[in-house]
Amino acid sequence: ESGESRDLTDAVSDVPFWSPDSRFIGFPSEGKLKKIEATGGPPQTVADLPGNLWALGAWNQDDVIVFGDRRIGFFRVPASGGVPVQITAVDKARHEITHFVPSFLPDGRHFVYYRGSRDEGKSAIYLGSVDMKPEQQSSNPLIPNDWAAQYAPAVDPSTGYLLFVREGTLMAQPFGNTRFELKGQAEPLAEAIGYKSISYAPFSVSANDVLVFQQRT
Repeated sequence: ESGESRDLTDAVSDVPFWSPDSRFIGFPSEGKLKKIEATGGPPQTVADLPGNLWALGAWNQDDVIVFGDRRIGFFRVPASGGVPVQITAVDKARHEITHFVPSFLPDGRHFVYYRGSRDEGKSAIYLGSVDMKPEQQSSNPLIPNDWAAQYAPAVDPSTGYLLFVREGTLMAQPFGNTRFELKGQAEPLAEAIGYKSISYAPFSVSANDVLVFQQRT
């Protein structure tokens, strides 16, 4: 808010993520999941990373972090530190190649994430739970898509939106927070969204109705 920028650390090796209270930033570095206070200070180690292909992270209001490796799956760990527990697993028998970009829902126990497949038309956005083992996670896709989604809250606390990119257009799909199901039709928000990498598009949404995105030039 001061309009000034400052370096926090130069050790970040991939995309960072915020704690829900905006006090901390989580990031991968030197084979570890770390966190650092947004006001500055030394980085703190949270856990070992399960691999070297960062699948991004998400942090809920109960101080549980979901993070992982794209070729292995997602893990949960307390933000205070601990031993990671695997909660999703890339299923090679179903020709899956990646799990990517977790985004928590308001209850803090469920999250949406992307499962990529070698089979055409099989990649999709799925619902996951921090309380389930890999074999217990839902195998029913929410939205068939080649790009990951992020959850955005709405004025009505029972409903939110899943934001995702389809054919270069940023879409908003109404989503019920109680029964975890789609509601109505997806509507376009912006066009010509620039792709950062496979399955991950450059947009971010806050809890107070602010959306940031990058368009192709």
